[in-house]
Amino acid sequence: GRLLETLDMPGSLALGVRALLEHGGIGQFSRDEVEAYCATNEVQSTMRTTEESIVLDFVTRDRPSSVRAGLQLLRSLVDSCRVTDEGFRRAQAALRMEAVNLHQSL
Repeated sequence: GRLLETLDMPGSLALGVRALLEHGGIGQFSRDEVEAYCATNEVQSTMRTTEESIVLDFVTRDRPSSVRAGLQLLRSLVDSCRVTDEGFRRAQAALRMEAVNLHQSL
């Protein structure tokens, strides 16, 4: 989890997760193709980071085919997730904006 972050790169895990959500993919599939797969197989998924971990949340229908699709998605995510340069830039901008907004609200 977050213990793998070094002192000189705090927030790198949050940035990586955000970049994957912004414009990432799994294996040879684009983000749009992964979203279509989830919609077709009735799988909902979210990813977020906390202070101590990455949280992957998968919700499926109570049908074997939907559960199987959710587990296949999880395995593919662990084995072959990829982040594009565009996703990385979007994630940096989004996290920077969140930090500015947080600072302004204090």
